Amino acid sequence: MRFRKSKEEKERQSVQDLIPIQAIHNGKVITTDNRIIQIIKASSLNLELMSEYEQNIIFEKYSDMLKSMQFNSQIEIVSQPMNLSKYIEGQQKMLEQTNVPIRRQLLQSSIEYVKEKERSRTIMQRKRYIIFDEKIQESTEEGYERALRKLREKEVIVLKGLKDLELEGEKVTETDINQLFQIMFDYESALNRPILTDKVENKTVGGKEKCSKQLKEVKTQTKAVSNF
Repeated sequence: MRFRKSKEEKERQSVQDLIPIQAIHNGKVITTDNRIIQIIKASSLNLELMSEYEQNIIFEKYSDMLKSMQFNSQIEIVSQPMNLSKYIEGQQKMLEQTNVPIRRQLLQSSIEYVKEKERSRTIMQRKRYIIFDEKIQESTEEGYERALRKLREKEVIVLKGLKDLELEGEKVTETDINQLFQIMFDYESALNRPILTDKVENKTVGGKEKCSKQLKEVKTQTKAVSNF
């Protein structure tokens, strides 16, 4: 059995080849070792505003939730750039609906301020994720569907636990997953050029020399567009 890849095989590798993911489908991650991963985005509570009695109740409910999750799981807290587009859109609608000069001036100033903050990516928010998986035991459609059913059973348990804590739980979209991986693997790029779609093109393929060649081609194309 051959474990090492030839130089030619390495040259043909893309970044995606180095990440153990087969696909991202219907808001789920399918790994190369045949697991389906579900990610639930959870809201948060401000314990500082609660009394000691209220905090104890929350801790008991959280303990009950963890006990009910009789399967492997992971909780991640990730700082991500805040998307302010919906807030800006709401402010612009208010601007269109008012004729009061002072109010229009205040709204315009507020919109420009928020746009600048969004461009600079200085406003961050901490997002909380609960991650769990299910192994696909058989490489058949029936095996996949069976694993999917078991995953849904786990999903119900997690969402019920969050509801008992008076928290909102929401399944992530494919775009959410792309943004999450971008934050983890390329934080600087996520701040300046965040992924905003559910599809990610395979741009860079090959080894170090080939990557450098492709980078020069991209720069040449960018310069040509700028000159045009």
